[in-house]
Order: sequence, then structure tokens, then C-alpha cells
Amino acid sequence: MLATWIVFAAWVTTVGALTSFERPDAGSNAVPTLLGMPRWVVLTVALPWMVANLVIVYFATCFMKDTPLVDSAE
Repeated sequence: MLATWIVFAAWVTTVGALTSFERPDAGSNAVPTLLGMPRWVVLTVALPWMVANLVIVYFATCFMKDTPLVDSAE
């Protein structure tokens, strides 16, 4: 889990640093967009959240095992 967190933290930090300071197009003064949002928002917030949620669902359904609780009467 820690390795997954490190991968996503590195992604957000690196891609955010590279894309958050993009200047608008010279001719139209429009901010570059992707899916109707600024490109840096999609690449540094939305995409990692969606992928992280998929990783969580995969981990929870395939690897997590239910363990019985210890009976306090014993």
C-alpha cells in the first residue's frame, strides 16, 4: 500500500509541476482543456483519483480476506 501511495504521490507532484504552469494559447488566450476542465486538473487530480479507486476496488475484492473476530468470552 505504501508503494502505491508513493507512485501516486510522485505522479501528482511530477505531472502537476510540468502541466500546472502551461500558458494559454497565444492566439486565442484559451487555457488548454481536457474533458472540459483545465488539462492540469484532469492529469493531476481526476485521473489519479480514478486510477486509485480502481486499485482500491481491485485490492479489496481480490486480496483482502475476512478474518474472524476473536470471541471475548474465550
